[in-house]
Amino acid sequence: MTVTDESVKSLPDGFRCTEWGAIEYRVARKDDEDERWEWLCSPLEILAETRDADEKGWGLLVRIKARGGAGIWHRQIVKQSLCIARAI
Repeated sequence: MTVTDESVKSLPDGFRCTEWGAIEYRVARKDDEDERWEWLCSPLEILAETRDADEKGWGLLVRIKARGGAGIWHRQIVKQSLCIARAI
């Protein structure tokens, strides 16, 4: 998955994509403040699903752009369990 016009359009309300692909979120606004946006994550692409030899440890192979838009990308396997929101 790469950052495309369609993926940017599908971001939930309160999130936006910068010109270099970073994701930002809108900070709750106080009455005397202008709207403020905070950095959430660098651009990333989901390249593949992964699993261990026992087919139990599922994950995602992601490609993450170095913060600041320097053009350097890193690959990392992320456990799928870390990508799933949990209700507390």
